[in-house]
Amino acid sequence: QQQQQQQPSSEKQKSKQKPNKQKEMTATFDAQANELCQALCAAASSVYQHAWAAVMASKSHAAADQQLAACVRLLAHNSPASAAAQQSAGQLLGFTLAMRFELCGDSDGQSEREFVLSLFSDVAISSSSSTLQEHCATLAQSPRGLLCLCRGLLIAQTSNKDGRLRLWGSSAAPIADVLLTYLQRQSDSPLMADPTARFTLFCTLEALVNLLNALRWLTEELLQGNSDSHIRLQTLVDGVLSVVWRGWDEPVDRIRHLIRAVFDGAFQLHRTYSSSNPQTAAAYAEAAAQRLLALPGHVRGKHSLLCSLVDVVGAHRLLDLHPSLPTELWALLGEQGVAQAAAELSERLAADMWRNATAFESPTTDALAAWNLIWVVRLTQAFADATPLERRRFSELILPRVLAIDTRIADMFLDHLPDASSSSSSS
Repeated sequence: QQQQQQQPSSEKQKSKQKPNKQKEMTATFDAQANELCQALCAAASSVYQHAWAAVMASKSHAAADQQLAACVRLLAHNSPASAAAQQSAGQLLGFTLAMRFELCGDSDGQSEREFVLSLFSDVAISSSSSTLQEHCATLAQSPRGLLCLCRGLLIAQTSNKDGRLRLWGSSAAPIADVLLTYLQRQSDSPLMADPTARFTLFCTLEALVNLLNALRWLTEELLQGNSDSHIRLQTLVDGVLSVVWRGWDEPVDRIRHLIRAVFDGAFQLHRTYSSSNPQTAAAYAEAAAQRLLALPGHVRGKHSLLCSLVDVVGAHRLLDLHPSLPTELWALLGEQGVAQAAAELSERLAADMWRNATAFESPTTDALAAWNLIWVVRLTQAFADATPLERRRFSELILPRVLAIDTRIADMFLDHLPDASSSSSSS
């Protein structure tokens, strides 16, 4: 009987071992593929940046085609463990397509342009290359792979910062526009339920914003041909921010950091190309600030994005729009998820108001009195009314940062303490 009982158990163990071995083999394959792709990406980047003349001289279409086919296969591999490998393959494929285009030249690179446009838009590929058509059909079945390729294309273009080699030639601006539209569509797709896909989305959007900020000629091409370039610019920035607005309550920290980087880059772009019309730039930033200020305090991304707007809008203007903002921030110190972000925004507001109040050799009495009212009188009162937990957070997150702004601030607190103690004893 013992032998009969042992036999089924051993069979069960064997059956359990098979899936485990399959998982191990899949993990090993993904790890090897990722390592290979990272090495190839480094090589491709090096060739692209330092040995382009040699690549152009070799005219090695066959090597580029083999590399392209290998990347497509890896991008279409959708196991969860292959996410890092897909990132590397997307970057390598971006470089490969760029090389193919440069080998063909602007006049003969229609196949590569059509290949990119057909992947990310409704443009039908009319190229006679059956290989590229097969690759389009393969990649269309892998939304995450397409997202990685989108990022790779942008990284390949951004690597060309000097503008000598304008990838995609006269189609560079339309391709950038198509990629932004594609990212907007993806931000609403079911794929965004996966944190890895959301991370890739905002990595790609950051690459697009960095590209537009780095390559002035490309952004100028995007803005040309419009009756009002400011309207076109606002539409472009609105397209980027429309994705940001969908992710402002993102639970994953590293994705929230990416969202803030995209937000900063979008407003840097708007400021750069609105320099001739500062009133328009200020009104646009204030509209974004009002949208954020209307959100509930517990929304995780609200305060980090407002931190970015302090330098654009100014602390005084933010408090004009929402006078109770400092008090609301201090009330959030008891909430673990938003306490750090609320403390950072409180520090930014206090520091910006102090800089404005002491900008001249003889600070104005009214400006210092306004600063003292908020950041000494009301802050001290909020500390006195706080719970024990909130007081500990005040001591850790608020008071040290306010005191570190300037050595004179400690004297302002000391001058206020006798008044605070006498009023509390009389009451």
